[in-house]
Amino acid sequence: MEQCDIAIVGAGMVGAATACLLAAQGLSVRVIETRLPEQYAPEQPLDLRVSAISQASVALLEQAGAWQHLQQMRLCPYRRLETWELDGFATRFNAADLGLPQLGYIIENRLVQLALLRRMEDFPNIQTHTPAAVKSLRQSVDEAVLTLDDGSELAARWVLACDGAESHTRKLAGIGVSRFEYRQHCMLINIDTDFAQEDI
Repeated sequence: MEQCDIAIVGAGMVGAATACLLAAQGLSVRVIETRLPEQYAPEQPLDLRVSAISQASVALLEQAGAWQHLQQMRLCPYRRLETWELDGFATRFNAADLGLPQLGYIIENRLVQLALLRRMEDFPNIQTHTPAAVKSLRQSVDEAVLTLDDGSELAARWVLACDGAESHTRKLAGIGVSRFEYRQHCMLINIDTDFAQEDI
């Protein structure tokens, strides 16, 4: 049975960032992921799933050591932010009013994940199990033992469930969840524009 300090289930943005930050503290980390994302190529169309990250998130990605890898891919700074629900009621932010070069960046989620996965390769104390899935979880006072789908077992002092909103690991641990319906829907669309990208 393998032993580690931290077992992280899920190598998405949250799991991969956590792995980098914990490994930098000298902890032994194992990351379990069912599948890794497609590698980046400049000619690829933009992904539909993007995040608007703030300067605080940029600082976190810098601390994790992944920001330099993101800068080699593609990202779009935004300097203005406006949101509204009813005509005449809008909230506006402008980087110039705050004395900042930008409010943050719009970045494809997959590229954030790829930059973090690239950074994970620099740590000898991070090992990735992929493709792999957790089949069962046993917990005691001192450790948790994960059984993977290949039959191998991994014992950890802590297990972090970073495997999404429908987390299988959370269910195995018997942790419940409360949900609230917002009665809202979202449409994800890529649009080609005649003019260059604006900053809002």
